[in-house]
Amino acid sequence: MSFMTELDPRNRFRAHELDGALQFFHPRSGTHVRVSGPHTRHLRKKAPRVVMFGITNECNLSCSFCSREVRRESLWTVDSAFETLRALSDQGVLEVAFGGGEPFVFPGFDELIARLHQHTPLALHVTTNGTQLDRATWARYEGRLGQVRVSVYGDAIWRRCAEVFAETGQRWGANLLVDDAACAKLPLTLAELAAAGCDDVSLLGYVGEPARLLSPPARARLADIAQESPLPCRVSVCFGSSLAVPRLLAGFDNDGDCGAGRDFLTVTPDQRVQACSFQETSFPGATASEILSAWRTQRAALWQPSPRVGCARIHRDGVEPDTLPPIAIWQSFSGNNSGECVMVARFQTIADAQAYLAELLPGWEPDARHADGFSDAWQALFAREQVASLALQPFRERPEALAQIGKNVLATGQGLDDNFPELRALAWKRGALVRPGGIHVHGDVTLFGAIGARDERDRDDVMRVAAGKGMEPLLHGRCVFVRVPGEWEELAKVAEERPVAAELFCEEWTKEDLVSGLQRLGDEPPSRSRLWIRFSALRDGAAEARRFADTLRDQKLVLGPSWVLVDPVLGRKRVAVLAHRRDSYVTALDGERINVRGTFWRRKTPAQKGVKTTARAMPSVEDVREALVRRSLLFRDVSARQLSQHNDTLSVEVATAEPGAVLNELHAVAQELDVLLAPNLGEVDPLHALLRRLRADVL
Repeated sequence: MSFMTELDPRNRFRAHELDGALQFFHPRSGTHVRVSGPHTRHLRKKAPRVVMFGITNECNLSCSFCSREVRRESLWTVDSAFETLRALSDQGVLEVAFGGGEPFVFPGFDELIARLHQHTPLALHVTTNGTQLDRATWARYEGRLGQVRVSVYGDAIWRRCAEVFAETGQRWGANLLVDDAACAKLPLTLAELAAAGCDDVSLLGYVGEPARLLSPPARARLADIAQESPLPCRVSVCFGSSLAVPRLLAGFDNDGDCGAGRDFLTVTPDQRVQACSFQETSFPGATASEILSAWRTQRAALWQPSPRVGCARIHRDGVEPDTLPPIAIWQSFSGNNSGECVMVARFQTIADAQAYLAELLPGWEPDARHADGFSDAWQALFAREQVASLALQPFRERPEALAQIGKNVLATGQGLDDNFPELRALAWKRGALVRPGGIHVHGDVTLFGAIGARDERDRDDVMRVAAGKGMEPLLHGRCVFVRVPGEWEELAKVAEERPVAAELFCEEWTKEDLVSGLQRLGDEPPSRSRLWIRFSALRDGAAEARRFADTLRDQKLVLGPSWVLVDPVLGRKRVAVLAHRRDSYVTALDGERINVRGTFWRRKTPAQKGVKTTARAMPSVEDVREALVRRSLLFRDVSARQLSQHNDTLSVEVATAEPGAVLNELHAVAQELDVLLAPNLGEVDPLHALLRRLRADVL
């Protein structure tokens, strides 16, 4: 690293005080570290984290959906904007995102960016329509912007920008406005953006245009598309909780709110301050002191919902803020909506786990970017072991963390898809049982650990030390079970030289569930080895499932739309490796009885001009339950519930020793009722199974 690079303030973490917490931000990489605890309770937020800066109201386009007020004057100059933003940076603002108007038509925009880059530590971003950018123009900005967001209107414009950014290594994302009609073309657009090197996509809703608001079926469809997306999707805060895709860290410092007027402010081209671009109430904002004065003294007005139709603040009732552990780490520029990706591989011996990790560590480059996704060492390893994915996955994210705890190797990272199919396949090949789930996880991911004590006195010592670290220990014989609230290394410190095991649990649980699981550790339920393999609808999942099934001539299987159930599975390791190579989602099931869940919904039929259509009502919970019970005795104990307040999505659940038959009947009922079906399989009591595995490892 050069001397000048070391002095670059963007390569150092900046501290930002929150209410009761402290956040550190690395402007160069977008890494955030949030710390909270007794030592931070006295802290209070002193400035917004982000300023959305409308540098000009001029634009070379005239889009009907633009949120800007065209009558506003453009009053900023290079000097006034620079002085205001430098002073805001001095007061604690971390990022500025330029918009307007079209920032690249602002006279002297390149000079402003150069001065801010040289004299402030601000992370500098810009949203553009892309029409003003080419290789010659971009040379004046190269290396100075954190992220460029391109509003996607026409193929030619964003593709030209993508070529420029690829040549210069610029991080960029795409903004996509979505309504019911846009959902139909969205999967193809996402695939094309991913192939072009786009880092992430922001899905934006129309605000102030009632006719273009997403219908309930379209919201469900958009949630499905986001979960199947080949690149991370960021969801506009204006969707609020109306979209069934939980938002990463949504509102954790804003009481579940979007944060407009508190976490971020909008400064307009005519030097006014308002909560967001959809607000009408504004205050003087020609200087940093005026902007911060409005932020401090006008909170009641800034925190009001926008009067325009589509503002999520109007529907905030019942929205709970996220809770975070004492230390939280994520990576984003001015917001991120990716979920967590987790891999847990359980090996037969500690030596096997150590050997597997030793294979990975030399090629692990969590901060590097490679056109083919991984380091040269990992690509060579995956090719040599024949576990490389057959699907094109540009810029696949590497694990942010790798660790070995006892017989388990754990990997975590951020992404909407499975970031680790090659790692999972290699772990299977090395003899591990790779735990299911952990893909696109929102909310809490809990690390459970177990420590094997030598005797009663040693057990009491472990309990005391674990309790002192906030691990809430529970005892079962000589085995001490703990919930690790902080870093993985803390568990190793408590265990010292004692036997230790750990697994990440990606589902909801309560203290009562944990106690109940411990009380039943003497139970040994019957087992049966199965594999549940699902393929992405974005990559023609039905055809992929058929092709994969054709390779399993020696197996007994049930084939469905975009999924394959191998029951029982012979040579589970071999089948799992083959499935991961095809970028499928692989779930290993051990129990004889399996929990089968089916989610039903109905997609809205697009309206055709001149053709009057009548919306079909979604079947009721009673209709679906009756149809299932009528078809088979397998559903005599089925439970069913509505999943959305709009009655457009419902779920059924049944525990069965015949999951293949249940899946077939669910599919038949979906066809009978003319609804769509998303099935899923899991263990009947996954927490109980996890506790049994942990106890077996340490005893």
